[in-house]
Amino acid sequence: LQSQLCLRRVWLTMLAIRRLHLFIVSLTSNDQNSQMLENLTASKLDYTATIFLRQRWTDERLCFEGNKSLSLDGRLVEMLWVPDTFIVDSKKSFLHDITVENRLIRIYPNGTILYAIRITATVACNMDLTKCPMDKQTCTLQLESWGYNINDVQFYWTRGNDSVRGLETLRLAQYAVEDHFTSVSEAVYETGRYPKLVFHFELKRNILYFILETYVPSILLVVLSWVSFWISQSSVPARICIGVTTVLTMTTLMMGARTSLPNANCFIKAIDVYLGICFSFIFGALLEYAVAHFCTLHLFGTIIAAFMLQQAFSSCLAQEEKRQSLRLFHAHKGVSNLPYPLRRRKLLPQMNTPCSSEWHGGSGAGP
Repeated sequence: LQSQLCLRRVWLTMLAIRRLHLFIVSLTSNDQNSQMLENLTASKLDYTATIFLRQRWTDERLCFEGNKSLSLDGRLVEMLWVPDTFIVDSKKSFLHDITVENRLIRIYPNGTILYAIRITATVACNMDLTKCPMDKQTCTLQLESWGYNINDVQFYWTRGNDSVRGLETLRLAQYAVEDHFTSVSEAVYETGRYPKLVFHFELKRNILYFILETYVPSILLVVLSWVSFWISQSSVPARICIGVTTVLTMTTLMMGARTSLPNANCFIKAIDVYLGICFSFIFGALLEYAVAHFCTLHLFGTIIAAFMLQQAFSSCLAQEEKRQSLRLFHAHKGVSNLPYPLRRRKLLPQMNTPCSSEWHGGSGAGP
């Protein structure tokens, strides 16, 4: 290889059209606290992907006779012209070098060059979490040329949507890859128009995890708080214990749900609204008993005491009338055979006995 010639850029007149093939090995969502590449906080919405990036272009200066391709050592890439491809919105990227640098150079007899590298990149992804955890996210992986504009280099996907492979076997913790597609576009800057390849993939969150982790416990806590309605109002410790316990447990559940999701302070998520409603039901059950207990002791206590006193007085009066009737009955039965003057003398003291002497606590003599 003549490095002075091969380091020069390939011109469009020499079919300098670069085609790209992308193979994704792994894709990890970093919307939780993760240490895939660095200490990522929950507020950083991004993903980490390990990629086999294969680029192909034609350089007629490297044509040779034969029918077999020529594989070169990866260190010889410094002697060739290589497109300056970079990943847009990349936060951190590196080329794997264990045990050697993961590079591949293959030259075909017609001058076609295959350049493959293995990289791991952390890429930003703008997520809309207003419907979380019932949301769908669309992330992109954008590849651009750093210094060559559309007049110098043109980008194409090798096989369209089939250029990206490896998504069929991906297994993510909270997401499932629902769809993916590719597109070709241009990036417009002040310095010119640059070729760009975009890979779009849609992620759907696995709702089953949140059903078991958040929704089922919150529903059970709300039902448990309603159990206090069937407990006697006089059982103050039991009802207070259920109310306070459910409130504290629901607070812990809400804090755990917030730590498992991105701390996006700019908007409220759907799960925050749901947990807020559940907390309102639980706190309302405790507040209802406090209001009922206060009203029973202070507002309605005087009315209830007066009513109970009236009922007791009526009961005492009825018992006194019944006793008086029995006395008259027995007295009349004992003197029925006596003459009228003697009978009147016997019954008159029984009829003149005061009926309320016992109620007022008097010491009047009985019959």
